[in-house]
Amino acid sequence: FLPALAVYALRSEREPLPRWAILIAGLGTGVTLAFKPFFAVPVALCIAFSAIRSRSWRCLFAPENFIAAMLVTAVSLGTYALYPEYFTVTYPLVRDTYLSWSMPATAIFLNNATLIFAVAMVSVLLMRQKDSPDPLLPVMVVASLGFAVSFFLQRRGWAYHSYPMVALALLAMGYT
Repeated sequence: FLPALAVYALRSEREPLPRWAILIAGLGTGVTLAFKPFFAVPVALCIAFSAIRSRSWRCLFAPENFIAAMLVTAVSLGTYALYPEYFTVTYPLVRDTYLSWSMPATAIFLNNATLIFAVAMVSVLLMRQKDSPDPLLPVMVVASLGFAVSFFLQRRGWAYHSYPMVALALLAMGYT
């Protein structure tokens, strides 16, 4: 997903993009969403950020978004066609097990990952530049906030669910 963040940052500035960057961003986003649908939140927030900052609705229909959508569709249809038992046997089992178990809100909001995320975000706010920062910093912040929303929505509190939120928050803090 990191190449897509760079593309979203450049799109927000209306910078021209080479085709290879668009392709890599679309493929990376597609693979990310094919395996972790919860990550649609940070993707949508980054796309919306690019459109708002560039003042162009065309960012919503950028080629990398279509590449990602086609890849997610291909993986979904391929799974349905080649492995139909996933939808009849595996998915119901996983759904019932996964959705029936969640941690209490205190365990989700009051843990080490959330603390690190909060400290990093506050640090970014306190250290941010007075003038308009280059687009990479706000894209990292928006993506980290999106990953935080995904982490909180999943209500599992597992460390690997918090990793993207924390990693991008720390990258933003270091970048600032």
